[in-house]
Amino acid sequence: MLNRFDFVGLEVNDSCPNTGHEMNQTETVIKNIKAVKEVSRHPIIVKVSVDQDYLNIAQGLKGVAEAISLNSVPWKKLFQMDLKVLYGDLRKKVSGGSGGVSGKPAQEFNWEAVMDLSRQDSLPVIGPSVMEFKDLEKVRRFGARAISFGAIHLRTPWKPTLIVEKEIRNNVKS
Repeated sequence: MLNRFDFVGLEVNDSCPNTGHEMNQTETVIKNIKAVKEVSRHPIIVKVSVDQDYLNIAQGLKGVAEAISLNSVPWKKLFQMDLKVLYGDLRKKVSGGSGGVSGKPAQEFNWEAVMDLSRQDSLPVIGPSVMEFKDLEKVRRFGARAISFGAIHLRTPWKPTLIVEKEIRNNVKS
């Protein structure tokens, strides 16, 4: 149904930490992405989690997906405790998952995955968890070929744009 739209690509997220699905379903993820590719005319970006076997997923999707991106880091992996312990029935409210963490707390895990995936060289990697201008260069050094970042969690979501514009103006002057 999406083929009639002029999208640049589709990101297929088979890794949301709020869904409560098992993160060890490598073959299922590969099969799902291949099924989407069979019916879509658009390039496919697969979104995975550091809790999944992302290296084997990337290898299995070589020639199928155009790139691979990383999702938020599951709360349990980052803090070594189940969110349910802290917030009781929150898991029910988020459909059985335990939530994810993005931004600075996720950088260590996500950037390690960027390096692993870049070394493997199965798919181009889209680097996540960019929170400051200097992170752009860092993620590129780790091997990311593109960058993704969200600003919804920021108190001032317009600020990243202002920072980038300022850096561009400063670089043009020098």
